[in-house]
Amino acid sequence: MIQSSIQQADILIVDDTPENLRLLSSMLEEKGYKVRKATNGKQALKAIEALAPDLILLDIMMPEMSGYQIAQHLKGLPKTHDIPIIFLSALNDTMDKVMAFDVGGVDYITKPFQVQEVLVRVRTQITLREQQKQLLEQNKQLQQEIKERKKIESALRVYIHAVSHDLRNPVTGMLLVLKNLLTKKSSDSPTIVVNTTILQQMANSCDRQLNLINSLVETSDISLEGISLHCQPLDLIPFTQQLIAEW
Repeated sequence: MIQSSIQQADILIVDDTPENLRLLSSMLEEKGYKVRKATNGKQALKAIEALAPDLILLDIMMPEMSGYQIAQHLKGLPKTHDIPIIFLSALNDTMDKVMAFDVGGVDYITKPFQVQEVLVRVRTQITLREQQKQLLEQNKQLQQEIKERKKIESALRVYIHAVSHDLRNPVTGMLLVLKNLLTKKSSDSPTIVVNTTILQQMANSCDRQLNLINSLVETSDISLEGISLHCQPLDLIPFTQQLIAEW
């Protein structure tokens, strides 16, 4: 994916020397790059406004508008801020190079340049640019996934609370009835025969149902991130006996 994007990269060369433009464009086109050319700052800015390139090769010493001024203008705009700029210049003084990096350059090649050096530096910056684009796209997708997940979790919490409310009401009502029956004596209602054991089992079952419903609601309010299951051994014999007794 990156290899294909590198070969199709759009490079803008800005230089007021026709010979440099021809040499640079020729050797970059041979490597499969798409090349555009500008001989001054105004042409460069118009070309960039029409279509932002993946990389700019920028001469410093040009009439009307220097490479430094072009770079400062581009770095001041959100749309062009992240376009990498490689400065090409016959200026070899340390302060010139420092200035180039201060205005936003990512690299500096001194004229007369070596073909292989230019190709290597161009490929490096294009590769970094493509990796940056991929990271930004992945981050965008991740943010979208997080947004969708939060939306689903919110809807699920609303659903769980609604269901738990509907489940809790009849269980609570039944439990109240059972506890009321347990408190009555046979003499108080001679027509009703109360089996205390069965009523108590039914009441206990209602209590467990309420606990399960409450646990379901509490679990829905806790983030699932970082929660892990802790499995423990279970003795099936007493567990089975308990189930039989309850039924």
